[in-house]
Amino acid sequence: MALASADDSLRIDHEQYAIVGDEFDSATDEERAAILRTAYEQLMQRANELEQRERKAVRAHAAGDMPTAELVQTLLRNHNEAAVLSEQLEDLDQRADRVSSYSMSPMQKRVDKNLLDSHQTPHSEKSESSVRSDNKLRTL
Repeated sequence: MALASADDSLRIDHEQYAIVGDEFDSATDEERAAILRTAYEQLMQRANELEQRERKAVRAHAAGDMPTAELVQTLLRNHNEAAVLSEQLEDLDQRADRVSSYSMSPMQKRVDKNLLDSHQTPHSEKSESSVRSDNKLRTL
């Protein structure tokens, strides 16, 4: 259930982002720079939300207030969402190259990419496999 709602949220975000893309193509350089700044701020807000959600889940699990399966689902949700955000960050970077009055710092791009990559570890992929196996057993 939680994964389905996360997928719905990501689809909505993607649709909103696509609209920004249409506006971007017909905008002036100044407008493009403003669109990029706004989109980047929203993307980083989402990345920070991933970080907070993970910390909260890990603390709750450590305190015995969250079952392991729920922790794994939270980590999996973060993994999937971070993958989408990574793609959006790459798209923003490519768009920034087309705007003469705007650039993204290479150092900041690395920091941002590392932040998102931290939610896409091989451990997360193993968690996804574990959740899928567990869900199959529940349906049997």
